[in-house]
Amino acid sequence: MAYTRIYENIYTFPVIVPANYVAGSKRFFDPCPELANKKVVAISLSYDTITTAGIGALYITIKDNKRNILLQNYPAQDLDDSNGTTNFRLRLFNYSDIDLNNSYFIIQGASILGQSTIFNFNFYLQ
Repeated sequence: MAYTRIYENIYTFPVIVPANYVAGSKRFFDPCPELANKKVVAISLSYDTITTAGIGALYITIKDNKRNILLQNYPAQDLDDSNGTTNFRLRLFNYSDIDLNNSYFIIQGASILGQSTIFNFNFYLQ
């Protein structure tokens, strides 16, 4: 998976849902080595409004390298950087050693029939 460094210490990557995703099942994120041994001070999420038109509620669980839960079933809508308006939304956190390989998201209320990118995950490092 290709990760993009937007600015110094800001990383973003697309989150792809596989074909035939079943609503309510866990979808683990791809590993992100750029977050290893780093402190994350903010997180935002950029939806792809075209592919997310029929998607229900989306919840995110983030764990660290020790498998401690940092965020559990956190509503992705709260991390949305536009939230349907022109206002930019950025949530501040104080997390270290995020392990995306053991972190996941769940979509409730809709199944996806074709593989698609549904959002970009943005991490702001200290």
